[in-house]
Amino acid sequence: MNHLMRTALLLLSLLSTVSLFSGCSEPSQDASTATLDTADAKSIKEEALPAEPDDVIARVGDQFITFNEINTALNSAAVVGVSIPTFGTPERDIVRMTLLDKLISSNLIYLDALDRGVDKDPEYQRIVEKFSNAVLASIFRKRYLDRAIEISDAEIETFYKSSMSQESEFNDDMKTAIEAILRKGKLKEHKLNMSQELRKGHTITINEAALEPDGEQERGDAESVATLDGEEIAWGEIKSTFLAPVSTGSMDKRREALNRVIDYRIIVQEAKAAHLEQEPQYQGRIGEFRKTRLVNFHRENLLREMEPTEQEITVYYEKFGDRIKVPEARKVQMVVVKTREEAEDIKQKIVAGELSISKAAAQYSTVPDADRNLGEIGWVDKGTGFPALDELTFSLAPDEVGGPVESPAGWHLVLVQDQRAPSNESLDSPGTREKIRTGMINERLDQYTVDLRLNKHTVEVYNDVITELAENEAEWFRGLTEKSDQSQEALMEQIKGLQQ
Repeated sequence: MNHLMRTALLLLSLLSTVSLFSGCSEPSQDASTATLDTADAKSIKEEALPAEPDDVIARVGDQFITFNEINTALNSAAVVGVSIPTFGTPERDIVRMTLLDKLISSNLIYLDALDRGVDKDPEYQRIVEKFSNAVLASIFRKRYLDRAIEISDAEIETFYKSSMSQESEFNDDMKTAIEAILRKGKLKEHKLNMSQELRKGHTITINEAALEPDGEQERGDAESVATLDGEEIAWGEIKSTFLAPVSTGSMDKRREALNRVIDYRIIVQEAKAAHLEQEPQYQGRIGEFRKTRLVNFHRENLLREMEPTEQEITVYYEKFGDRIKVPEARKVQMVVVKTREEAEDIKQKIVAGELSISKAAAQYSTVPDADRNLGEIGWVDKGTGFPALDELTFSLAPDEVGGPVESPAGWHLVLVQDQRAPSNESLDSPGTREKIRTGMINERLDQYTVDLRLNKHTVEVYNDVITELAENEAEWFRGLTEKSDQSQEALMEQIKGLQQ
């Protein structure tokens, strides 16, 4: 199948996906103006509140989880290198339920954070305010530039007459191309002039002495380097603007950094004055960020509270050390025969290179299925086999053939394919203490979440809805596959037209 064919099928797939999830909330449209009075802003906010979607599959207190939310998480698994199970398979159902359990836990942590007033924490509020300002600035810049680069028909016609060959037909395609050229030029110009235009009406003072490299080691972060409409901008804010230390830059670099901070503050002020905080686009992004960040912020606090002491780690290892100990292991291949003489004869042939151990196992071994698995036993832990056989196996080096040695099953020839050293044998073993510490914290957090589910917040899972939506999804995928197979000929005709 050529590239265009694959592209056409992909477009068909995307269109079908949109149809499948048409019941979910659609992204909001950008408003055409940036200024709203308070009454209008309140009205728009109320109208913008999305209706509850019809694919809710679980509730945690007053929070709900949707099938689409699960699918979004599931389909992003490929980004981190985890394969996505095929539609309609048991594997996809298992992954879906695992993700649902994680989302339930996250919602429990979120509600617990609200109960404990974590959302009032000054550090959390500072993080949210920083993100909020960034979103407002992004929306404002786009609105500002969109308004600034409107192209009139007169401008298009003037450009055509002055810059284009008059032999070229002035049709819709030509107008679109000219508009794109003019828009690109205006965009570049307005980006350059944006700072100057936005600063009109604002009072700015700059303390050049506070930007000087001399004495900056003693300069406190709170020292004022500029004021914007009477509000101070501190040295700490300008210093942290660059990834590289400001001290490595010239005075021009320092002024550039300061001017970016000033422009950013003005943009945020203008965005708030234009009531962009009431925009659905802003509300959606900040609402999602607040919840996600609060969950992570509260979880981080809980993990610190659950940090075990050294004594607790020692007691845990004494009690449950066997859970994390990993014994020495060998990956083994064997030939098992009835007599010692037969085993000795086979070994001589293997050592002489006349016979491989795989062929020997397939031809002579009395173990069932040896002709199929070629005598490969897999990984064997030390101390778990017949004593004499265990002693032999763990005395061999990789690729060394040992034996014969007798067990109730017969006479064994053993080859070690690989070996694995023991780990976590004591608290002094590398990584053991950290492994226990991490495990204890995770156990405590899991138990904390279970307690929230049992005693604090109601959790409801609608298995019938999950089953129905999963079946619909699988049916959609089957239909898409059949449709793509049946319509290849029609698609090829369309592609020929596109190529022309």
